[in-house]
Amino acid sequence: METTHLTELEAQLALPDGAMLQQAHLKQLDTLAWQVQQRLHAGVNREEFTVLQAVEQAVQAAQVVLTNWPVPERTANSFHNLGRT
Repeated sequence: METTHLTELEAQLALPDGAMLQQAHLKQLDTLAWQVQQRLHAGVNREEFTVLQAVEQAVQAAQVVLTNWPVPERTANSFHNLGRT
């Protein structure tokens, strides 16, 4: 039976190297979360604070979904593709 993916990311995560892609996206989300926190701690006006809070919540939700998304196990080939043997 053929699997149907709703998004391009979902299809990419299902590929053999999906775990590496998952980790790359989680790293990007961590960076974005850190940047938002830095701006919030620096002090922003009320309007920007509201926007940054919404971004922070969206990032957290994306992190939860991506962390819990099933991906294929890493294989020797996926480590080889990273330049590791």
